[in-house]
Amino acid sequence: MNQKIFIVILLLGLLLSIFPAWSTSSDGMIQLFPIMSGTRWGYINRAGKVVIMPQFDGADYFSEGLASIKQGAGSKARYGYINQTGKVVITPRFNEVTSFSDGLAAVSVSKNQGVNTKWGYINKNGEWVIKPRFEEAGSFLNGLANVWLNALKDEDELACINKTGKIILSRRFPTAMEGYKEFAYINSKGVLDVEKKYLKAIKFSEGLAAVPTDEEYGRLGYIDMQGKVVIKPRYSDAKNFSERLAAVCVESNKWGYIDKTGKMVIASRFSDAESFSNGLALVTICPSDRGYSPPDDDIHMPYFAFIDKQGRTIIKLYAEQAESFHNGLARIWLSSRDAGGEPSYIDKTGKFVWKGKE
Repeated sequence: MNQKIFIVILLLGLLLSIFPAWSTSSDGMIQLFPIMSGTRWGYINRAGKVVIMPQFDGADYFSEGLASIKQGAGSKARYGYINQTGKVVITPRFNEVTSFSDGLAAVSVSKNQGVNTKWGYINKNGEWVIKPRFEEAGSFLNGLANVWLNALKDEDELACINKTGKIILSRRFPTAMEGYKEFAYINSKGVLDVEKKYLKAIKFSEGLAAVPTDEEYGRLGYIDMQGKVVIKPRYSDAKNFSERLAAVCVESNKWGYIDKTGKMVIASRFSDAESFSNGLALVTICPSDRGYSPPDDDIHMPYFAFIDKQGRTIIKLYAEQAESFHNGLARIWLSSRDAGGEPSYIDKTGKFVWKGKE
């Protein structure tokens, strides 16, 4: 039996899925990482060597061989794409862009200085595949994407489209409506394979998705692709499975990790926790559980750590902001991004391969 592929579609409420697309080492391409030097952005390789000189006003990660870059600032800022040599292959002419996923990228344009902006989809040649007509647009995942449509005066409409722009499924609801959201899952043909509606849902990952059941609303568990509850709803929050573990939050507002049987394999002791990536997970240590103080002895300052799948701390990190490992490096900010702090990168031993100005 072929494995079913699902995408979350929102039936009532706000748009859920604009999923970030990350390049992977399995695509055979050199892995590059965006850096900032002064006000300009460029790229380094995994060894920390600059391979694309800082020259852009903004830059994002590569995905499917292309990365979005920004030229200009304020209302004059426009976005385009470069290849891994740093060559601009899609001229910066869009108001906003997303990463490429499934060979397409959602981009927005406006004819009236930012007024009446519409979203559509381009291919890697910069050609319109789906012309701009949406109010908002999410990335494609397994051939489907969620978009906002033009709707009636007092209604909003969310739709799921395929890669030709054809509407597979859509729902309308009052613009001013507040209250519960309802979610369901559809397959690539637009068929509701899990027909039960949930008040919260995240996309499937490794065959499971976190949802609350009607019987115990307010607690999340996990369902399989047939809609069967395989991990009972007992968590106040939960994240995707990744590398066979999922971060979950228990009643004490502490995060830990469970396996696919629901067994807690890393005790709930963190104030926040991210999914595993590259064998490590980013966690935020609770001030009361730190066991040691930051360099400035501020006992209220939380710190980050990267743990392994046994829950052992591999890297202790003091930073303003940190991200999960991506292709062997993790991006961190030692000082506030809003105050001009530049991103730095560490490897899986905690060693800096690139250190931005604080």
